[in-house]
Amino acid sequence: MNLTGIGRLVAVSPTVLNFGGVSANDNSKSLTVTVSNPGVSAAGIASVTLKAAPVYRMTNKCPATLAVGASCTVKVTFTTTAYQTYNGLLTVTDGSGTAQKVGITGIGIN
Repeated sequence: MNLTGIGRLVAVSPTVLNFGGVSANDNSKSLTVTVSNPGVSAAGIASVTLKAAPVYRMTNKCPATLAVGASCTVKVTFTTTAYQTYNGLLTVTDGSGTAQKVGITGIGIN
């Protein structure tokens, strides 16, 4: 039997960022996602995108190519301005076009 295909080239951890409750207009909180290459060859990172309300900001420290066994980080910061729940999605797409998704949730509290 012959098997072909690339599969996913990178892994993300954790797959959910839960900021819990953050005081509105007072504090911000940052959480980090680690992107790693568990493969046997260098892995391309085609894109890292954040689809969320403006209360979330992303700092991407990942290079375009991740060496074997290497890892990098993507920091997401939550600064809320209202008392409500905010959701978002961080997507890391590797060079093969495979997307790894990280769900994001946070609550603005009094």
